[in-house]
Amino acid sequence: MLTAVALLCPWPTQPGLAALGWAAGVLLGGGPFAAYVASRTVGVPGDRADIGNWGYWLSTVSLLAKPALVLLTVRMLPALRERSSSAASAA
Repeated sequence: MLTAVALLCPWPTQPGLAALGWAAGVLLGGGPFAAYVASRTVGVPGDRADIGNWGYWLSTVSLLAKPALVLLTVRMLPALRERSSSAASAA
């Protein structure tokens, strides 16, 4: 919820908060993606039953959404850095 607020609210006085929200998007998209792929390929400690079980359609569809979120956030971070540096030089 905090990440969504940081992404949706404009932060004209504190652009660092917006960048922090986008950086959290990388972790929130990349972490579950890596954990899901790990659980289906090599397994995770204590749960070896899901190795090779790619049949959950919702989880498999989310494998498209999570990299899309990571790609979007990675593309937004340089733009935010550029915007904040231009705002700092103008002030």
